[in-house]
Amino acid sequence: EVNLKLELLLGRACAMALGQFSFLSAMVGSLRHKVDEKNQALAKKNGDLEVALLRISDMAIRDELTGVYNRRYLMERITEETHRCLRNGSAFCICMVDIDFFKRVNDVYGHLHGDEVLRSVATTASKALRQPDFFGRYAPLCHLLNRLLHV
Repeated sequence: EVNLKLELLLGRACAMALGQFSFLSAMVGSLRHKVDEKNQALAKKNGDLEVALLRISDMAIRDELTGVYNRRYLMERITEETHRCLRNGSAFCICMVDIDFFKRVNDVYGHLHGDEVLRSVATTASKALRQPDFFGRYAPLCHLLNRLLHV
């Protein structure tokens, strides 16, 4: 014999449980959607940070005016090359270039024109290099000479 009150009570309990499961399912779906949105936002921020870090790293080794390697980077590379050549018993070459009468360019035409001369020389020299060569701006030159003489 079927107890109608008990069956109705069980049916109602099942309906309430299904309703709660549906509600919980909707909440979980909503939370997943929010997590996905946050993950996408974080991925974009991480990408932006990676780009910024690459830019900062590049700025740390490049001369701001000319875009060629700066003194810090040149000294690191010269030290590396010195150690490599000492290990291998080989030699390397350093070419130093000075722009004749550069002070006069700045004095007569102004520093903006002098900056343009520096950029032009840097661009021309950089284009003339072979793949394994590197070029940078090292000012003043006397510091480099002292460093090389004491290696």
